Amino acid sequence: MDGVFSSAKNVYHTNFLEYSTTGEPKYKKAYEAALQSMDSTLASLQAQVSSIPQPHESAHTLERSLIHEKDKVTEAKMRVPIDLSPSPSMYWRYITAGVLICFAAGIASL
Repeated sequence: MDGVFSSAKNVYHTNFLEYSTTGEPKYKKAYEAALQSMDSTLASLQAQVSSIPQPHESAHTLERSLIHEKDKVTEAKMRVPIDLSPSPSMYWRYITAGVLICFAAGIASL
């Protein structure tokens, strides 16, 4: 089909240019026939595409509902406030670090 359409397109192009420059009716008939051939090729390809079985609507609906549910879960996770306060173990680290620094400074000054 691709070869038929390509050759019809080339014939259309060539004859349309000839008709545009010369105005002879034989070129007009030739490009109109090529156009008709392209239209019939496209119609047959469209018929082939429409004959392909489509997925069941229920499967599509189920897929969409699952995606929608997953999106709701993600949204809920995004709405949970983030606790930016340091954890208790961080307090102890800061206190311990401060005591050690003061102790080291006290020993260094001796």
